[in-house]
Amino acid sequence: MYRNLNQLADGNMIQRIYDDGHVRYDGHTDRHDHYRCIRCDRIFDLEINLGELPSAILEDSRFKVTGYSVEVTGVCNECHLTEEE
Repeated sequence: MYRNLNQLADGNMIQRIYDDGHVRYDGHTDRHDHYRCIRCDRIFDLEINLGELPSAILEDSRFKVTGYSVEVTGVCNECHLTEEE
């Protein structure tokens, strides 16, 4: 199964998400960011555009930026509702 997933990722048909040494796969291949629930560890697409990277990051001569990703962590609604019960 993982060989097939890696072949799809190599062909840019899915994307890899690296998470604490584990690899997850996402069928949404456009550039986008994620929410991750710290309780259930599920990952959700972040449906808002956070805009461009700040120019200070892009202009930092110590690193040539070739891409970026953002992960927002918190508690998903389902886990939050379970906590309240």
